[in-house]
Amino acid sequence: MAELSKLAGCTPQRKSPPGIWLMEFNWHCGEETSYSGYSIATSWLFNQKSELVGFAINPTLEDLRPSFKATEGKSPEPRSKFANRFAEAVVNGDDYTLSGYLIFSQYESERLARLEGSEYSVSIGGSNGARSIKFWGADNMLRQARMHFDNEGRAIGLTFKPGPEKDHAGRRAASDRRDSHSEIEIRERVNRNRESERRSRDVRNRIWARKICPTCD
Repeated sequence: MAELSKLAGCTPQRKSPPGIWLMEFNWHCGEETSYSGYSIATSWLFNQKSELVGFAINPTLEDLRPSFKATEGKSPEPRSKFANRFAEAVVNGDDYTLSGYLIFSQYESERLARLEGSEYSVSIGGSNGARSIKFWGADNMLRQARMHFDNEGRAIGLTFKPGPEKDHAGRRAASDRRDSHSEIEIRERVNRNRESERRSRDVRNRIWARKICPTCD
């Protein structure tokens, strides 16, 4: 409500094509308003009974830009890896700006802080190279977000879909995928350690053999 109160006198512009269930608007506040230069996007999701079932406030896509920190790097890391690092920081209560690589408003920071302790999954999120991030809280409510990138692969911001919504199966599937991924990493690490020990043992055996018989092949 505090964010919406800033829109008094601001100009709404319909962003989504005409539809029954989803309505999206960009709001731009002119010089004559109390929050001159302020702009946000709102998404309203309705059910078949015309009841509001989902709502979201986001920055407008046109306002998303890479931070100064992001422009310093020459070769950004892979998008999925970056999105996973971000999501992990969010659920662990760590620095989800990733040392200033991402910039969030106070409202966005408060929203992200409430996701601490959640579970998450990351996947390719449609066009423009975005990554879809899903968060499941202890209440099994699903909150869906999209990490956006520019043409050079640099992260420029995050937007949330209207929600949240109940989703038990998705949370279990995401948890199973992470558990499976973790098990694979453990097996790979064990195999690498075994291979390293085998090679080391072979080297020691060869050295020992040469000491006993220097002229033996």
